[in-house]
Amino acid sequence: MLPDGGGELEYRLFGGRFGRDRPMLRLQVVGVLNVRCQHCLGEMKYPVDISKDFVMVADESAIPEDEFDDDEADYLVADRKLNVAALVEEEILLSLPLVLRHESGCSGEPVPASTGKPNPFQVLEGLRKKSQQV
Repeated sequence: MLPDGGGELEYRLFGGRFGRDRPMLRLQVVGVLNVRCQHCLGEMKYPVDISKDFVMVADESAIPEDEFDDDEADYLVADRKLNVAALVEEEILLSLPLVLRHESGCSGEPVPASTGKPNPFQVLEGLRKKSQQV
């Protein structure tokens, strides 16, 4: 991510019923994050479009054992003090790829992190050129 945390996201949380009578929450997050490409370190905009259903359960023991086979929804333990910001943040982080990079390729070569020291390979190249001139 960029230091300024740029971007704009909008989220909505709806309550309803899943299937017959199971309470559920639907989370929708849309927007754009300003991030850095992990290849060239250039700025890039990453679109976010998440729609996730959560079936509410009383406690973890109420989650069916075959819950990993259910592609329709995830389970969430009902809590009177649900931390919505943490839920939204977690879903955004889970939606991000492991490596953020430009889809169409980067405009340039990877940019090394600036340490204030000269690149050792450039120093060696300079020495090699000097020795060839002698």
